[in-house]
Amino acid sequence: MKKKLQIKNGIDSNIMDSYITYMEYFATGEGMTYEINFCYAIDKKEAIEKHLDRFYGKNKRAKDYFRVGIVAFESKSKKAEEILNEFFKEERKLLTHLNNAGTEFHFKIHYNYS
Repeated sequence: MKKKLQIKNGIDSNIMDSYITYMEYFATGEGMTYEINFCYAIDKKEAIEKHLDRFYGKNKRAKDYFRVGIVAFESKSKKAEEILNEFFKEERKLLTHLNNAGTEFHFKIHYNYS
């Protein structure tokens, strides 16, 4: 869903789309990590950058390492619904609320096998 957002200095920004970004990471001895981010961005590339900023902050090394595993989908796509359906019982309601609220959302779960 396209939203017209404002940047920090109050000047209107470009029209942005809503995206779901997703990463699934498994490493032997480290367990399993899932990350989901809902954001507004100009394109998929910017959505992935927002995901990296949300979960890894200023850690450039982590950003470079995990960047290749992050995928982005427009929030109205079937794939976005499928991803959210894996974690949330009523993913359609969640997507509707996120798209209508004009807010961003992030979710991370990690479990260790050791």
